[in-house]
Amino acid sequence: MESRQKFTKERKYDIDDFFMENLKEMDFELSVVIAKFIETNLQYIPSNNLVSFVVGGLVVYEKEPIAFALELVRPIGENPILSDIDLITIDEYLDLMNLNLYIKSNEYCKN
Repeated sequence: MESRQKFTKERKYDIDDFFMENLKEMDFELSVVIAKFIETNLQYIPSNNLVSFVVGGLVVYEKEPIAFALELVRPIGENPILSDIDLITIDEYLDLMNLNLYIKSNEYCKN
C-alpha cells in the first residue's frame, strides 16, 4: 500500500548535483545557514535559455562574514536551477555587489 504525501509545498527552484556536492564539502552548520539564506532571500531570476547567472551572497557564521557565489540558470518557463556554489573572498563579493549581482537580504526590506 502506498503512503500519500500529506502536504505539498511549491518549490521555488531545482537543485543540480554540483550544487549539492559543493554544499556537502562545506561545514554542515555553515551549509545550513547558507541554504536558509538562499531559501529566504533569493527572489527574481530572469529567464534565459543560454546564460547562467552568478550572484553573491553574504552570511554571518560564528561572528564572521562568509561570502559565497551562487551560479544559477533559469530556462524559459521553468523553475530556476541552482547549479553551483562556492565560497569566495569578501573582495570578490564586493565586486559582485558593485555589479548589482548579489542576493539582497529581506532583513533590510522590513518596515
